[in-house]
Amino acid sequence: MKSTDPIFQTAAGKDLLNVLHDNFWDVLSQISAINTALENAAAAADAQTKEVIETKLAELRQAKETIGSVSELIDDIMI
Repeated sequence: MKSTDPIFQTAAGKDLLNVLHDNFWDVLSQISAINTALENAAAAADAQTKEVIETKLAELRQAKETIGSVSELIDDIMI
C-alpha cells in the first residue's frame, strides 16, 4: 500500500517515515528485552508476584502487537 499522499513523496516525508520506522523497531526490540527479563523474574517469583508479572507480560504483548501493526503500516507506506 504505497501512500499517494504528497507529503510522503518529499524528502522530508521520506525522512520522517524512516525515523518513525527505525524508532518503532527500536521500541519493539526494547519490549522484547523487557519481556525476557519479566519472564525470567516470573520463573523465580512467588505466586502473588508471578501473577502481577504475568499480567504485565500480557499488557506488554498487547503493546508489542499494536506497535508491530503500526510499524508494518509504515513499512507498507515506504514501499
